[in-house]
Amino acid sequence: MSKVFISWYDGHEHILANEFFGLLKKNGFDVEHSPYSPHSGGYDERWNKWYEEGLPKAIKQAEMFIAVITPSCDGSTWMLQEYQEAYSSFLKTGRPTLYFIRFDPTDCQVKYPEYYLQNSIHLSSVPEEALHILQSLIF
Repeated sequence: MSKVFISWYDGHEHILANEFFGLLKKNGFDVEHSPYSPHSGGYDERWNKWYEEGLPKAIKQAEMFIAVITPSCDGSTWMLQEYQEAYSSFLKTGRPTLYFIRFDPTDCQVKYPEYYLQNSIHLSSVPEEALHILQSLIF
């Protein structure tokens, strides 16, 4: 079972992102994700020491890092920090493998540093196709 870290900003509120997340879990991926946004109505306890302890530990344990890009994540500082942590780890150790999946419209794409995206595998925005790509790369 592959350990996957999902970086998302309220992705559970986006239909396709939520479908992708569910498909990963249903197909045997061990999925961990960013803490839920405080804007989602509750407080996710994982925010306590997330950047100091939680995030580095999650990235170290992950075989895959997937940035789930939705319109609501534009300007998300914590997603940038998560991508930076994964990217730095990738440069040092070769892990985790970096992926991104875009669910933002092509006319208004969320911006990330180009070197993050150039060093990441772009997954299809069709959840089933993205799942098949991941499965073909690891199994």
